Amino acid sequence: RVVARQMEISPCTEELRFLAHAEPGKAKATHRESSGFVLSRQSDVLLVAARSGGSVSWDFSDQAVDYEDEVWAENRFDSELRRRRVTGHEARFYLRIPAHTHDLSVEIFSAVCAGKAEADQVERTLANGPRTPGEINFAASFPKRAAASAARVFAGDPGFNHPAGGDAYYRIEHFPVPKEMDLLVGGMGWLSNGDLAVCTWPGEVYIVHDPQGPATQATYRRFARGLNEPLGLHVFNDQIYVTQKCELTRLVDTDGNGEADLYETVSDGWGFTGNYHSFAFGPLVDGASNFYVLLAGQRGRWEVPFAGWCVELSPNSGRLEGFCSGLRAPNGWTAFGPSRDFFATDNQGEWVGTCKLNHLQRGKFYGFPSASPAPYADYARPKDFEPPAVWFPRKLSASASGITVINDDRFGPFQGQMLVGDFQNGVVMRVALEKVKSEWQGAVWPFMKGFLGAVNRLTLGPDGKLYVGGCKRAWSTSAPMEYSLERAGFTGETPFEVKEVQSASSTTNILAATAPRRSTTMAGTTARRRSRSPRPAPRLIG
Repeated sequence: RVVARQMEISPCTEELRFLAHAEPGKAKATHRESSGFVLSRQSDVLLVAARSGGSVSWDFSDQAVDYEDEVWAENRFDSELRRRRVTGHEARFYLRIPAHTHDLSVEIFSAVCAGKAEADQVERTLANGPRTPGEINFAASFPKRAAASAARVFAGDPGFNHPAGGDAYYRIEHFPVPKEMDLLVGGMGWLSNGDLAVCTWPGEVYIVHDPQGPATQATYRRFARGLNEPLGLHVFNDQIYVTQKCELTRLVDTDGNGEADLYETVSDGWGFTGNYHSFAFGPLVDGASNFYVLLAGQRGRWEVPFAGWCVELSPNSGRLEGFCSGLRAPNGWTAFGPSRDFFATDNQGEWVGTCKLNHLQRGKFYGFPSASPAPYADYARPKDFEPPAVWFPRKLSASASGITVINDDRFGPFQGQMLVGDFQNGVVMRVALEKVKSEWQGAVWPFMKGFLGAVNRLTLGPDGKLYVGGCKRAWSTSAPMEYSLERAGFTGETPFEVKEVQSASSTTNILAATAPRRSTTMAGTTARRRSRSPRPAPRLIG
């Protein structure tokens, strides 16, 4: 277990002291001439070490302390800043960084070891490793533990008894997810070998093997655990990235046992209070390999940086900056169209009259009071907001969730459109967008129901089928099960539906159907654009 931190320090004319580690209570530490200290504790040994292109050194102190600390706490449902006094003894390890005239790379390690022999081995590995500025490649060279065991693999639940559902047009299959996994799906992404990576709200990541085969034969390998409520997963260059409440993390299996042993912090540059609603979603990735994380503004505070923002970050440089703001609970996200424009759903509540689909653009504000770096005046009294591409009717969508794009004609006659989930109603909606004078607008229809879990995440598989991840527990929903993984496929029979709506003028819309009209009326369409439109009762397919 190793925590590694890397700093790139610009030229400095004075010596710097960095508090690398502090631990309460009296402690006995042994100085290591080459790199740092070894601290003997009750059940293990802590190695605090560093390496750098410069001549860094260490100071250790075991001293009485009396100081005030600030912590975020919850008062009912809201966050508040509390102050506490810390007294007693504290062991501190300071890294001394000398004055330097060029950029300096410093790597600091805190390694928990079974004993001093293992600490010696880890220290030698660190001392002999490469010192490439800006590249964290040291962890892969750590020696394997002899006791490292294979990752745990689960088979499907043999007692699962839910037959396939759906209708004449789309068939819904239910995976017999093992009960002990608690698969409350927070994110999904496809690996190059056709396996499906799934993160769960309780904090684990599973690899679903053979998910495109018979649902009863799929197996589930635990890849990571101990994460902080991850609500997004993305596979980039065949590596798994998860968005936790407090950071964006890359998960790597360095010893080949099938389970991640390197949890690399890509960025933790946004504020985090620990509030139950301080959710983080994403990531999205652009063509330049920049990542984007969407942060909930609900229950946020202005003092908490970037609450309510979509932030852009560079994994290589560590740069983080605001992209857009005004987001309440952006529980769905996707890149859409030839330019890969970013879209996100947002949930109804304070300042958001009904759920919506926003086209995210740099510098735009979408309506919910957002934290610094937005001016406090805008937080206290939000300004006019950017209208969404689609407003979702309240009856159809009470809690809009995940998004996927139909990019495979094996899924029926709707290629190029979006599918959007709704958590509370447990349904999937269909959205057709068009660009009019550089602005996206669109219409929404009910599309599919009959899922066992609350629809939280959607992804279209390599087989042209829709995979639906369900989650329940903390919020109300019509879905009967706490968790679910389900799959919907096109049967080959085309439904008679409105396929899309196009603007002919400011007052006229043209409706296109999936087949020639069979009667003088077309029931069951629900169009919600920026302009006003009638609201017939929706008809759910299924």
